[in-house]
Amino acid sequence: MIAVDDKSIWKHLSTLAALLGSLLSLFLWVEDRSVFLDEANLIRNIYERSYLELLSPLDYDQSAPFLFTWGGKIFSNILGSSTMVLRLFPLLLVVASIWLLWRLANTAFSWPVALYVNAFYSLHMLVLRYAGECKQYGADLFAVVLLLYLYYTYKPNKWTRAIIWAVVGSLMLWLSMPSVFVLAGIGLAWPVELITNSRAVKINDTQTKKEPPQLDTSILKLGVVALVWLGAVAVNYHFILAPGLASGHMQDYHAQYFLDITSIESVQKSLLTFIRLIAKKSAVGIAAAVILLLAGIWSLRKRSECIVLLLPILLALLFSALGMYSLLERLILFALPLLLMMAGYGLLAILNIRMRPILKNVILLVLLIGILIAFSNRQGTKLIAIHPMEDLKSALVKMPHDINKPIYTSRHAYPTYHHYTEIDKIISENNIILGSQLSNISTEIKTLIRAKEFWIILSHIDNMNAEKQGIMDSFEILKIYEAKGSMIFKVRTRT
Repeated sequence: MIAVDDKSIWKHLSTLAALLGSLLSLFLWVEDRSVFLDEANLIRNIYERSYLELLSPLDYDQSAPFLFTWGGKIFSNILGSSTMVLRLFPLLLVVASIWLLWRLANTAFSWPVALYVNAFYSLHMLVLRYAGECKQYGADLFAVVLLLYLYYTYKPNKWTRAIIWAVVGSLMLWLSMPSVFVLAGIGLAWPVELITNSRAVKINDTQTKKEPPQLDTSILKLGVVALVWLGAVAVNYHFILAPGLASGHMQDYHAQYFLDITSIESVQKSLLTFIRLIAKKSAVGIAAAVILLLAGIWSLRKRSECIVLLLPILLALLFSALGMYSLLERLILFALPLLLMMAGYGLLAILNIRMRPILKNVILLVLLIGILIAFSNRQGTKLIAIHPMEDLKSALVKMPHDINKPIYTSRHAYPTYHHYTEIDKIISENNIILGSQLSNISTEIKTLIRAKEFWIILSHIDNMNAEKQGIMDSFEILKIYEAKGSMIFKVRTRT
């Protein structure tokens, strides 16, 4: 059995987990899986707009911080507009977050606990997914981990540090929307530390007394940082948040993910959404996560770290209750490092309970088993590949390059088709007829297309089997190409 104080083995395992997560992220990027609806629409904004235009509300029902879209724009201007290039910026951010959390966990915890935090984060399915996807959720993770790392290691006790904090905090606000919650926690924790920290003053050779903290210019430094952050928030609100909140589409789509504080069921569902980031749906996993989180909160109850780790989650719940922040899983992914740090403190508190060495070793064994179970539960069968929601790319490349027939694309298939014909040009553009309906597609096709032979492209359809059957009943099928969540037909009208 590995001893708790055998630091070398735990350190190597922790480093191995971070390295494996980085390599898996790189593997998934190289895999170059198909873009899907939302990713294709965000990439289209980056491709079509100038840097200045990216400050305006985005088209195609998209919203993203302008520093994230600028990052993608910079890489595409330098290296080209292939899908892999457009995904390079989020890849670098996620890999950086893996190693920053590795440093942070190793700073805050003993090696066995650091292994738990690092392994769970580095190998988390959603972390790996957004390392290879041109969406801003990987940037959210990077921003949160960076801010946490700086909070633990770089206090604003000098003017140069305060200025750096002001600049970095503003940049993170423009890179990641939920970073405002983390900065609120840090901004509140700092004055609490100043007020509660007392210093020992020597009275004589045998006695000392505690005096109130010397605030001197500390409050002024924090005030300057707070003002700069508020200015950055105002810029963010004007350019991104206000248009998003005013969007009818956004409000309608996310309505089911807002917290209803008058409903016990909604409160339970919202809390479970956060807990399932580290436990998914297993009852055993959820129970273990709750125990670790409660133990972590209790152990931190008198420390400012509790504010930093807990307040962002509470603020997300508050703004969700106000109809201003959705609790969709990918939008609360920013909380993953916070939850893992809290769980890490809980595990540390449990391990620090005085007990017999054999019992402590049993707990460590359970921990290792729990990491494997939790990882398996989060990943399902997707250990090596994060399969796309839809794989229209694989079907598109099977089509003939020169098609002299009309092509009908369903409304949700068009963004991916446009991406691979206009941006990452792996196929030729053809005579497209864009559909508008999401169901009864065969009926719409009959009203739009008069040609005897034509192609049909479907993707992101709720009831794909029903639509497939409708097309087979309505037209003579000449060819069919299928991939996950997508279908392409060559058909002829029945005489």
